Amino acid sequence: PVKRLWGATAEIEKGNYGVSAPVSGKDEIGELSERFNRMSGALEASFSEIKKRTEELGIINNVAVAAGSSLSIEKMAGECLDALLSLDTLKLEKKGAVFVCDERTKTLKMLVQRDFSIEHEKLCTQVPYGECLCGRCAKDGSPLFIGKSMESGLHDRAYPEMEEHGHIILPLISKGKKIGVLCLYTTAGTKTDEKEKGLFNAL
Repeated sequence: PVKRLWGATAEIEKGNYGVSAPVSGKDEIGELSERFNRMSGALEASFSEIKKRTEELGIINNVAVAAGSSLSIEKMAGECLDALLSLDTLKLEKKGAVFVCDERTKTLKMLVQRDFSIEHEKLCTQVPYGECLCGRCAKDGSPLFIGKSMESGLHDRAYPEMEEHGHIILPLISKGKKIGVLCLYTTAGTKTDEKEKGLFNAL
């Protein structure tokens, strides 16, 4: 038992957090093994959280760099969208769009999109304020976190082959002024926790 515990300790030193040692009894060695396993599990959870937050901060930095560059607005929006979609920890599908607000006509106009079919792109090229999820976000200025969009009754626009899916819809604000909407996709039923909502709202 001591040798196996020693081997598990060596794995921790290599960075293999979460490794466990066999508990062979209720003596001092067994108790020590149980404590080691609890410590190992806690280390794995802590380092996993640190890795996740580091990745998220990296994406925020990439978005900030793209937003602060002298690129065209289409290029900037595309790079920001790509940066967000590359973050696996946010459980996003590799699909989304950025809309800009036209306050004169009270309409959202699609600026860039990723992985939309031709039919889907035509359907959402322009969205009036208050219509469908993106239009509601533009009208109210509030983020939407929807696990099942079709079931919610708020998804006014759909094409025949559209499958159930989740949405994260965020208003884009600059200097206190509403300038657009960010539309992101999640797998149907995905729940967004409070930490993730805080990250999205920070964008």
